[in-house]
Amino acid sequence: MIKEILATEKAPTNSQDSHGLTPLAWACLTLDLDAVSPLLEADLVDLNIADNNGYTPLHHAVEGRSVPITTALIAAGKASVGMKNKDGYTPLSLACLNGNTTLVKYILYNCQADINTQDRYGRIPVYNCIWMEDVDMLCLTLQIGQANLNVVDNLWCIPLLLSAYQSKWYSAYLLLNYKEAVNMKDQQGRTVLFWAIMHGQTDIVRLLISPEQTALNVRNGEGLTPLS
Repeated sequence: MIKEILATEKAPTNSQDSHGLTPLAWACLTLDLDAVSPLLEADLVDLNIADNNGYTPLHHAVEGRSVPITTALIAAGKASVGMKNKDGYTPLSLACLNGNTTLVKYILYNCQADINTQDRYGRIPVYNCIWMEDVDMLCLTLQIGQANLNVVDNLWCIPLLLSAYQSKWYSAYLLLNYKEAVNMKDQQGRTVLFWAIMHGQTDIVRLLISPEQTALNVRNGEGLTPLS
């Protein structure tokens, strides 16, 4: 039925409803692969029309955790993996938030997705892995080897500092295996070493005081050093 409609001259291939959704976006939103397939075969269908919330069909497919629809959109060769929704999330960012390692792997290995694209909060996908306490996803994004781990978000946090601030110490342990700005301060002037000492994280403290670049005499907003 859809193929017959698309074959007509006045087929509403890219028309948008009051929510800004096109027929393809609706098909992706409702995870209707049978509808997505013929729409992708239509030459005039635009895969990158965003709805009122900035979601493209690819955003909807990723948020719906649909591997078949996501791979079909990307395989069509016209879907942009770099478009952001109104929160600044790319499809890769959403996949990390959803904890979908299959989609993250597919996007990273089959597209030229920028792993360092920042959302409206200044965070790159690595931050999302930390927020969601998804160690497997964090390991995956780190293994790619292209994440900038010194990107500062809107709260003046880098991933390592966020891990310490949120008491996600295993994430901090993983991040310490990579080049990090260990002396970056948060809004209270505290470095990761401050947070590790405050929370009694002895193993993290040992790791932090081993590198020569860790500043032991840095002062926080109250004038205290980690050793005070």
